[in-house]
Amino acid sequence: MLAGCLIFLTVSCGLDVVRVVLDDFVTDVKDPPVVDSEYKTYYDVCEFTFTTKKLDNSTDMGNGYVYYKIYNRYSTAYSQVSNLVAMTEDDNRKGNSFTSMSNTYGYKELHVKTPGSAYAGSFQISNAYHNNVSIRLTNYSSGSYNAHILVDGTNVGVPVRNTNSLTFDFGRKGDNDKLPEETDQDFNYQTNWEPSEDGIYYVALFSVFMMFDDNWESIYSPVHYLGMVAINSKTENN
Repeated sequence: MLAGCLIFLTVSCGLDVVRVVLDDFVTDVKDPPVVDSEYKTYYDVCEFTFTTKKLDNSTDMGNGYVYYKIYNRYSTAYSQVSNLVAMTEDDNRKGNSFTSMSNTYGYKELHVKTPGSAYAGSFQISNAYHNNVSIRLTNYSSGSYNAHILVDGTNVGVPVRNTNSLTFDFGRKGDNDKLPEETDQDFNYQTNWEPSEDGIYYVALFSVFMMFDDNWESIYSPVHYLGMVAINSKTENN
């Protein structure tokens, strides 16, 4: 089994309830994308690259997932990301980091559109073996700067949003290149952004490992921060 620890919770009836908290399955994040003081990232440092560990027990079943959130105000994105990172560094709270990420802050599971397919689905990282994962959300020009998800060097598809296969190319005009809307569940909309942020969106990524316990209930590792990029909707190249 992927290593984990047991936390005993005492409930009102006096019985101890055992909850398993899995270890973080990410072993390394290489140069996570960072938004600079001018509210931008650069096309050559927009790739999320990380390495995951292998399951120790081949009979265990589980997968890694990537979650994202879109923001239109950097201070909100920074605050929420910082809170989640702080949770993962606290042994007493890290077991709740997935619930805070998904329920409190509303992060959504990243989807992938596989080559040759008209449909998108869940992006799952199998931990039957060691994985090196690279994700680029947007297109800049061509070649290695295209939007992609690579797993151990193999292109498994294009990353898309959780709903209707929408892309992260907010500055382009394709059928699926839509700006985030206030009511989108994967978008944290703020009306009081800085004027210099007009048209800029921030996307933060976290990873998590999920497997089932003996009762087929989902258990999650602490989340792992992968970085954040700024996407300028006023240009088609990001």
